[in-house]
Amino acid sequence: MKIPEHLAWLAAGALLGMIAGFVAALIDALPPFPAATAFVPLIVAGGLMWWAWQVRRFKAGKRENVPAVPVAALALASSRAGLLLTGFFAVIAAAYWSAGSTDFLRSQILAAGATALAGLALAVCGFIAERWCRI
Repeated sequence: MKIPEHLAWLAAGALLGMIAGFVAALIDALPPFPAATAFVPLIVAGGLMWWAWQVRRFKAGKRENVPAVPVAALALASSRAGLLLTGFFAVIAAAYWSAGSTDFLRSQILAAGATALAGLALAVCGFIAERWCRI
């Protein structure tokens, strides 16, 4: 995947975040996000890296019978989903930041920011796994 395509996926996530923010402003309610939301992309990224490492070992001749195609498909999906999550939650965190300063808003800024960073970690792991799964 080339840099312009990466930026397009990131921009698409930011656009989705802006649309969600606009809808939330229309109904005058920002959606709450649990703090544990950030753990989902991190768990997927960890599993992806483990499976991609098995493919890398297979390519080096140290392992047999590794299903590389599903891992490569997951890597492609993870890189794109990670960029979408990063853009979406970065915009949501900015929307919470501009909404004011209460304990609830601060917790939501931290949750959305952590999820944006977890999405970025998922995207990076996806890029690395794509490289490892290349034939």
